Amino acid sequence: MAKEALLKYLEEGLKHVLCVNLDPATQESVNAAIAMFIIENASRYSEKELITHFNTMEKGLIRFIDYIESSIVMDKTSLAIH
Repeated sequence: MAKEALLKYLEEGLKHVLCVNLDPATQESVNAAIAMFIIENASRYSEKELITHFNTMEKGLIRFIDYIESSIVMDKTSLAIH
């Protein structure tokens, strides 16, 4: 499976799991966060690494949550510095 197809599959899977029963505004925010995760994190992996690191939805969710948590920490750090 090509890398782009794997990334799209990951993105759609995360959206399916995380956006169930959300109001439209929240769903839009979650979709944006997922898109940034794909661009800034998951796309850096090779095809083989994607298969290894994201072979279950649980692994994908854990990596997504880690990404969100580190983004929040970075945002708070930059706010404290300025």
